[in-house]
Amino acid sequence: MSEVEKRGRGRPPKDDALTPAERAKRYRDNKRAEKLAMALSRDLDDHAPDSPHRLFVELDKALARVVELEEQLEHAHEQIAQLKAQLK
Repeated sequence: MSEVEKRGRGRPPKDDALTPAERAKRYRDNKRAEKLAMALSRDLDDHAPDSPHRLFVELDKALARVVELEEQLEHAHEQIAQLKAQLK
């Protein structure tokens, strides 16, 4: 009689599973995208200049700008690292 290999307990691991760091980054990116989508869906014309809604919209725009600048900074750091590697 041939022996059948027993499977271990629990769910088998996937080959393309995300690391905890990748999962956390995906979560943060999704949250950031939700905030940006919310900011784009808000309409400024319906609210008074001093309304909290208008302040939230401005805050969302500022956060979007921060994200954009962080991406530019990361790109600049990568370019600097490449240039330093070329000098060596």
